[in-house]
Amino acid sequence: MYCGDADHDLTYADRRRPERLALAGRLLQAQFSPDDMFGTPVDFEWVPDRDRIAVVQLRPYFC
Repeated sequence: MYCGDADHDLTYADRRRPERLALAGRLLQAQFSPDDMFGTPVDFEWVPDRDRIAVVQLRPYFC
């Protein structure tokens, strides 16, 4: 059974995409959290493109 190997199956850009998304999330959290302690998380929706990640909606996430 072939399980795949990310080093062979994905391009370098595709392997980096989750890292870029995590960074975008941190930056959005830092920018839009209502307090300095990031007490309220933000929820954002995104759409990937070949070369970028487009944020389509951002809102506070209340538990």
